[in-house]
Amino acid sequence: MSHELLTVCLPPMEVRAIPEGIGRAMAPFDMNGDHEPWQGEWDAWGIGGSAPFEVRPEAESDPRLIRVEDTPGHSARPPLPPSLCDGGPRRLLDLDTRREAVAARAREDWRTWHDFARAFPPARTMNELRQEFCALHGAGPDDRFRGQFEEQEVIRAITESPAVLALTTGMYDPVQQFAEPEEVHVDRLRSRVNTTDALLTLDGRWLDTSAPSYFAFADAYLLRVPEDCFLVRVRFHC
Repeated sequence: MSHELLTVCLPPMEVRAIPEGIGRAMAPFDMNGDHEPWQGEWDAWGIGGSAPFEVRPEAESDPRLIRVEDTPGHSARPPLPPSLCDGGPRRLLDLDTRREAVAARAREDWRTWHDFARAFPPARTMNELRQEFCALHGAGPDDRFRGQFEEQEVIRAITESPAVLALTTGMYDPVQQFAEPEEVHVDRLRSRVNTTDALLTLDGRWLDTSAPSYFAFADAYLLRVPEDCFLVRVRFHC
């Protein structure tokens, strides 16, 4: 059992009707329900969560924006600033600025690594070394072959490049991190900016990360939801 984050898409309605609208949309996925066909996804939910939306400039005080204040306590979320909200009509939400900033940074990082790495022999990923080692010696901790990974020329040379060292500090495997083609890398990171663990579409489909290409679909879907429809963050327990 865990807590996860859902983005609920709702048709235009009065703000005061949002909780009821969410309840209707989520009812077919109640784990304790007797609906047919049965699809249990949650047993408790509430508006809000750890990934608020950014608000378009000059829309911060629009009464259609949703901001939930947690009950005071040690785990309560601090009140949201005017630039953030838990939901609202899509036209009031800024789904572009941070998304494109992340894409630009992802592209810059990918090129920084590949400009650096092309001067060295192709390196192997930790996963490749793990599979090879475990096939011979059985399963076990990665530190058994970590040294083999770190002895590769490109990995040893990282400390000689301040830019690459800063980029890869704390990164488990930079070879794997930047192994995919540039556009795939950029699209993967971009698609995770506005999306959450699950998506409830306007036509009542519950989709989550178990679905193939979930993040790419959810990212594109949120951008094409009609501007007067609501997008709302909902935390749920499953």
